Amino acid sequence: MSNTWVIFRTSLKMAFRSITNRKFRAFLTILGITIGITLFITLMSIGIGMQTSISALLAKFVGAEVVVSSKISGSRPSVPPEVVNLLGKVDHVEKSFGLIQDYLTIQGQFVMVIATDPSEIEFLTGIKVVRGMSLEEAVEQNISQPAYIDNTLATQLHLDIGDKLIATSQSSGVFLQLNIVGVTTSLSLGISISGFGGMAYTTLYTMQELLATDSVQYVMLELDDSSYSESVANAIRETYPNAQVITQQEVLEMTDQILNIILAVLLGMASISLLVGAIGIMNTTMTSVLERTREIGILKAIGSKRINILQVFLTEAFIIALIGGILGCISSVVLVIGLTTLVKSFMGFQMPYVFDTSIFIGGMVLAIVIGLISAAYPSWRASSVKPVEALRYE
Repeated sequence: MSNTWVIFRTSLKMAFRSITNRKFRAFLTILGITIGITLFITLMSIGIGMQTSISALLAKFVGAEVVVSSKISGSRPSVPPEVVNLLGKVDHVEKSFGLIQDYLTIQGQFVMVIATDPSEIEFLTGIKVVRGMSLEEAVEQNISQPAYIDNTLATQLHLDIGDKLIATSQSSGVFLQLNIVGVTTSLSLGISISGFGGMAYTTLYTMQELLATDSVQYVMLELDDSSYSESVANAIRETYPNAQVITQQEVLEMTDQILNIILAVLLGMASISLLVGAIGIMNTTMTSVLERTREIGILKAIGSKRINILQVFLTEAFIIALIGGILGCISSVVLVIGLTTLVKSFMGFQMPYVFDTSIFIGGMVLAIVIGLISAAYPSWRASSVKPVEALRYE
């Protein structure tokens, strides 16, 4: 049996003996690490879940590769219809169509309404009509001012096919009355927005008629090759200096930047609890060194080297951190599932989360690293004690 293995086994025995002899103190130290790792993994799981959910939603929702609006009056339909036709002739633009977006107030709820070519609604948003007829069919049957509502709006405001959607436009103050012809799937935001009642969709002609305009708010461009989105955007900016041009990639990049900031804030919050756990390990190791000073002297007197003493206390810190990390991983799963269940029960939406292996591995590595770093100085002090002084210590 090698000397290294003997020293390692002895270190393990001494570490476990110290932990079991001081159960309450070890429990409190492990609890500190457990709480820190639990919060770290919980916040990371929910934060990354939100980031993934929102990024996927935007990638689906901003279906057009390039979106053009007016710098002068972006919130009102102010882009003339002839501009829509001209933009459709730009190189690599396969299709151009107009869109108007507005917010409506209905029974105290905010509802987003999107008006565009009926054939493009599914392309832009990814929704599906689950009940009723399509807007194309409604137009063919000469139904005036037809509209879809999503499941969320239908449930919250108790609306259904055949009802009238009566609302006030937030941007213009115009009174709107739409005839509901279909119910669609809801956009899965993964988060709850207070006061947001859902979505409505109608034809561009209907919205222009209600707002008494033939202009559009946005021009959506589909390209034959998305790799040309930046060059197309630059060409439009040069031709139309007053145009606000944004590409799908730019939207996703800006969203990622915002979500990364939120994730960093969540990580900072978790770091505070991890700091408390680190201080706990340092305090436990320092106390253990003081209590076992005579033991250290005996070990040195019988030939133990400085590295062996260092190993004894670092092993104890490693075990405490390892146990805290494992318990933190387990409790974080319980906490995340518990939180999502409560949020679903009381607030009615599914909170997104991700249980990725890398998050748990990161949590375990973080626990061990914090444990070893926190115990490094007390362990070094223990290894520096002179045998004679240690044996005289009371």
